Amino acid sequence: VLGGHKLTPAEVKYFYNDCVNKFANDNSSYLSYIMDTSKPLNQQQYSDTQTWADFFMDSALTNARNTYAVYDEAIAKGYTLSDSDQTTIDTNMSMLQLYASMRGYSSVNKYIAAIYGTGCNETSYRKYMEVCQIATSYDTQFRDSLTGDGGD
Repeated sequence: VLGGHKLTPAEVKYFYNDCVNKFANDNSSYLSYIMDTSKPLNQQQYSDTQTWADFFMDSALTNARNTYAVYDEAIAKGYTLSDSDQTTIDTNMSMLQLYASMRGYSSVNKYIAAIYGTGCNETSYRKYMEVCQIATSYDTQFRDSLTGDGGD
């Protein structure tokens, strides 16, 4: 439970995979020097007390906690998705449908489950994207209000 939110297994998987993917993208040029990409993350030591899987799970839960803290504040202040935010989510979902089709999956649900794992589907992924988009957009709006940047 994070700040009153009981994360579903699917949400944990989304936050976890996003941490792994962000780390891999940010460190792609030297990833093979810091971990063995041919072995599962739970079979590689990150530190004396943690595997890489442990490290990413801790990071995922921290990201989830932070995301939901901002999301809760946004909702409490009446913030909702803008048309642009909704378009971003709809576009991402359409891209998933396209990727599913290109890779031979019969549905976007099967594609999402293949990427993230059992229990993950279009409905839960859309909800995850909405929470993240609200948190990100609200945070950006809040920061812009502090700096006087109207975003234009």
